[in-house]
Amino acid sequence: MSLRLARRLTAAAFFSLLVLAGRGLLPGVAGGLPSVGWWGLSLVDPLAALETALAARGATGELLIGAALLCLPWLLFGRVFCGWLCPLGLVLELNDDLRQRFRKWLPQGRLPRSWKYGLLVSALLGSALAAWPLFQSVSPINWLVWGAAVGAGSEWLLVAGAVAVDWLWRRSFCASLCPLGALHSLLGRWAPFRVRFAAAAGRPGCRRCSQACSLGIPVMERWSHSGAPALGDPECSRCGDCLRVCPAGRLKLGWGAPGGVTPPPSSTSFSTIGVETRQYEV
Repeated sequence: MSLRLARRLTAAAFFSLLVLAGRGLLPGVAGGLPSVGWWGLSLVDPLAALETALAARGATGELLIGAALLCLPWLLFGRVFCGWLCPLGLVLELNDDLRQRFRKWLPQGRLPRSWKYGLLVSALLGSALAAWPLFQSVSPINWLVWGAAVGAGSEWLLVAGAVAVDWLWRRSFCASLCPLGALHSLLGRWAPFRVRFAAAAGRPGCRRCSQACSLGIPVMERWSHSGAPALGDPECSRCGDCLRVCPAGRLKLGWGAPGGVTPPPSSTSFSTIGVETRQYEV
């Protein structure tokens, strides 16, 4: 089984479990995104917990414990939720497969990845001022799950909006507009599980790993040819698409020493490698 198929099946299975839980069909499990009760234990999405605490001007012990339990996997695995579990991420990835068939007629630009951090701050400040968890109210991730579980009306427009944005700017909801993805990137900044490189991974001008990255990470230009042992970009969702396309098989998912990975200055100059905005040979 390929890594991509395994990832999609994992996300589909997680989506199905959330729908079944939302319909009350799983014994001992209730709720869905952003909070689920599992045999009396509450698991709360960290962003939902932050917004709720700010909106309520306080937090219960149950809320803090539930959020802390879900923080642990992101601290260890990084932004793996986005790559392997997110129901909307699965929908948008399948949508991207369709979009690629029409890419000759569609815009090729991307929105700045930094925007989602501004939206994260705005969601938290807005929740505190409005006394209401703002992003949870409009999150297309939540409405996709609840719509599939109990039905929704005009809220489906939020999901359709995320799909439409991705047709204009490839995978821009996940890469540039999702506050939840921003928080997971921050939590997983020093995660020990990441894409790791063999020595001298890739060749000048290849760029297949960079082109395959749906989040727009310059895998080869900034990381694999810099001497870094692993991909240290906090945006990485560990989806494994860069592994899939590497002709030499020199990229792998694995564990390493905890701590941020900073690419050292490259001592080698390649005419086909430069800043992210340049044109490259393929």
